Amino acid sequence: MNKKFNALHSRLIERRFEEARIKLTKDRRSSRTMAKEMLNDDLPLHIALFVNAPDDIIIALHQAYPDGAKIKSSKGKTAIQIAVDTKRSDLVQDILCGRRRAASATTGRTMNDKDSIAELERKMRTSLDDCLVKAFSQRSVMRKVKATN
Repeated sequence: MNKKFNALHSRLIERRFEEARIKLTKDRRSSRTMAKEMLNDDLPLHIALFVNAPDDIIIALHQAYPDGAKIKSSKGKTAIQIAVDTKRSDLVQDILCGRRRAASATTGRTMNDKDSIAELERKMRTSLDDCLVKAFSQRSVMRKVKATN
């Protein structure tokens, strides 16, 4: 069991997400190193998923150490299994299992670019809006079916 504790671990555990975001985007080399360090058999990626960190932090951690998605946590689950269990967004799940690449990986921009974060937030809102519209339309159909019976 590896107990190497770094600044990224503490910021995630304490839910200081803005500070974790800064730590991840300030120096890519040190963020790669920190993303690989385990604390009690958990990578920062696992910890971020467990504490429900924002999607951009999960994605930045995955970009810093993509192989971390395949490593099992102290609970014996990979990052994608944790993401599914904690009902993370489709975007996060797709990126963790390799079905989709993060915007910054395809455009060459870093996650600290306001445009990248805004684009992620827009996609998440659009996805949520689509789900809500679908749910309400299904609900109204069910009401009509019940009314006709």
